[in-house]
Amino acid sequence: MKRIRTLTLAVSAALLLAAAIGSPAYAFTTLKQSGSMGDWGTRSSVDGPEAKCGYSTTSTVGVFQLRWIKVYPVLAGPASGRNSQKISWTVSIQRSLDNGSTWKTLKTARTQTGTATQSKSVKYKTVTINLKGKNLAYRAVSTLKWLTGGSATGLAKFAMSTYGSKFGTHSSTLEFSDYCAGALAT
Repeated sequence: MKRIRTLTLAVSAALLLAAAIGSPAYAFTTLKQSGSMGDWGTRSSVDGPEAKCGYSTTSTVGVFQLRWIKVYPVLAGPASGRNSQKISWTVSIQRSLDNGSTWKTLKTARTQTGTATQSKSVKYKTVTINLKGKNLAYRAVSTLKWLTGGSATGLAKFAMSTYGSKFGTHSSTLEFSDYCAGALAT
């Protein structure tokens, strides 16, 4: 727990420093929390956005189509009073027909489960979910579950707030807030 708290403090200090020098601060929007959870969070502003939107390599009729969303691993530690704990992480892609007022889940990646200790987070792998974007909004939602005896005793569900972008093989400095556009006109 001490190392995770130290990591949390380091990430917090980096975010404050980034804000002080005018860099963007990356975060997430908490959708639901319940039960007994440990420390958790996403990448720091030093590492870049929590997710990335990938667009088609060539423009079709003046439009780049969203082809995938990549979500970088989250950090999670055991619940208070636990030396170690299994924690699962699942990523879902949601679509909104009304620019973010309501959301519907389209695809869900395979759940990853690992054991966190007081000194280290679970080592999750980056998740990429392929899709065919349209003129809609798409976002990534992560769900962490703290497990005891195979049952969830804690839950954190959150949406990524900052998305980087990639067009074919070319990374871009274009960033999106709250969701990826399904199609971009050239």
